[in-house]
Amino acid sequence: MGLFEQAFRETEVRPLRGVLAEIGQVLDRVRNPEDNLEEGEALTAIARLTREARGDVYQKPWG
Repeated sequence: MGLFEQAFRETEVRPLRGVLAEIGQVLDRVRNPEDNLEEGEALTAIARLTREARGDVYQKPWG
């Protein structure tokens, strides 16, 4: 991997630290029938998380 790809990926991933884990937690709550989290509420929560991240949700794998 060249220097350009490394720099691009580093700047792309930096704003998302922790956000993907939080999105995973929201999705786990939707799957859990005891939580009673509606799909619309989950989508709103995910939209809020990604808006605050100010970055692309997709993380490219390193390497």
